Amino acid sequence: MGLAPGRRDGAMNPRVLVVRSEENPWLLGDLRHAYPDVLWLDGPMPFLPGRGESPAERPRLLATLDGLYARAGSVDAVLYARAYGAFSAASRDELAARAPAPLRTAPGAVQEALRTLGAQRVFALTPYGQARHDDEVAWLGREGFTVLASACLGRDEGAAIGQIRAAVLAHGVALAEDLAPQAQAVYVACTVLRTLRMPLMASLPVVTATGALIAQIFSVLGASA
Repeated sequence: MGLAPGRRDGAMNPRVLVVRSEENPWLLGDLRHAYPDVLWLDGPMPFLPGRGESPAERPRLLATLDGLYARAGSVDAVLYARAYGAFSAASRDELAARAPAPLRTAPGAVQEALRTLGAQRVFALTPYGQARHDDEVAWLGREGFTVLASACLGRDEGAAIGQIRAAVLAHGVALAEDLAPQAQAVYVACTVLRTLRMPLMASLPVVTATGALIAQIFSVLGASA
């Protein structure tokens, strides 16, 4: 990663708060390994019920984030490695307005990455069980993308998702060529998947939730991956 001028002194390296699910203990270490010039600060979010979008759920989410922000202190950006409470544009705008620094979310980053590629037709790969997978596909449809085909790996628990091997994920990505030959990109869901350690090769562009989110954070920092 190339940092912006004035950011190369270790004392001045950018501070990024990583808001992650407690079910995702790997992300912080993977970020620190891949991008050691950034000071990645841990912001573990406990389990919260629902989707974080309803009037009953929203106050608890916002209070939880306020606590994470207070503990982190001054930061240059917030990497929100969650979909919880960030499915809609209005919800993402509220999170961004409340954050102490520019905040980027996984759902927002994925949409921007796909649109930047001009990829309206996609093949979707998720690590989830069928019900959660269907929710992800439906969300893509609501955001204006056409899912030509999709596949899921049948895992809903964070511990199981984090153990998915590179070969399994690569096989899932490769299915796009056979199942969706007209697709313009492959979308790989979930920031719990350890895609930072899994180079995914395909004849189509591959957009991972984690990769898209990191690209946006680097843009905020004035850096390149």
